[in-house]
Amino acid sequence: MFGAYPFGLVPFNSTPTYSYFATSGGAVASGSVTLTIPPECACNLFVFVSSGGAVASGSAIFPNFSLSPSGGAVASGSAEIEVLGDVFDGYSAFWLLNESGTGSADEYRDLTRSEFHGQGGGGNPTWTPTLDSGVFCRGSQALDGKQYIRFPQDHILPTQAFTVTLWAKVSTSYRYGTWFSRGFDSTPNTWVFQFGHSYLNQLTAQVNTVSPTTGLAEPQYALAASKLEKDRWYHIAAVWNPGDSLKLYANGVLHASKSIAATSLQPLGNGSYVGRFNTGQTPTGNIQEVRLFPGVRDPAWLLAEYRSVCSSDFLTIGEEEIL
Repeated sequence: MFGAYPFGLVPFNSTPTYSYFATSGGAVASGSVTLTIPPECACNLFVFVSSGGAVASGSAIFPNFSLSPSGGAVASGSAEIEVLGDVFDGYSAFWLLNESGTGSADEYRDLTRSEFHGQGGGGNPTWTPTLDSGVFCRGSQALDGKQYIRFPQDHILPTQAFTVTLWAKVSTSYRYGTWFSRGFDSTPNTWVFQFGHSYLNQLTAQVNTVSPTTGLAEPQYALAASKLEKDRWYHIAAVWNPGDSLKLYANGVLHASKSIAATSLQPLGNGSYVGRFNTGQTPTGNIQEVRLFPGVRDPAWLLAEYRSVCSSDFLTIGEEEIL
């Protein structure tokens, strides 16, 4: 236990704080850019004054924590947000998981050029997760213990490092749950990675390595001592570094580290699951924004990924400078 809450997390539904941002140019004629977060949403309330802003008392509203306006608006118009097509390049896969699934092919979109789009419940609508509210005032996937999403096989090699990050909320205890796994059930030992929580809601992960001594499959486990609190959102990360370690983080803080000498995982067979491991360990709770990165993310990166939205003092804004 860290502080008053597991993993040092202050609950997201506590009294929000406010952060203010002003950019070069400011607002004209009382124009302002304001983002209001509903009280049921996570993190903080932000108020922005944009470059150029909105004139003639107009306002520009930026939903879902979109922090970079392009332009502004005139006479009560609204600003447009432009996202470059390659913004998620460098990731192997990036799934927001904010869709409403029905069991149709390619309904859960991968935002990278890999286009590893997912299908709810293996095509069965009954086993497809339900769209629910999540962090950032965006959608998340609610799972009831039977539901999951299946994705195609990724391109990460058995000898390659990788990092998985996601947002998760556990809604029950005394039940194993898997948030994300690579490889699954049709052929023995074709799974390579499993990431979720234990029977007691402890963070856990395992990799299916090739033993350096026997050459056979040798699963290796990492388990955190602290427990996740029910019905609280956490930023969760697992980092696999071949020949070194498997590490688990919650809200940017290291909570488990297992030294592992093996330099290779078993060959990956089939694809990946969100909300399932082989044919079971389907969790109850919510999952949002799963990122699969083909390399090691360091602790500073993981902490920044958590704090960039969920900490009111993450950014410090100084006085405008004229160069």
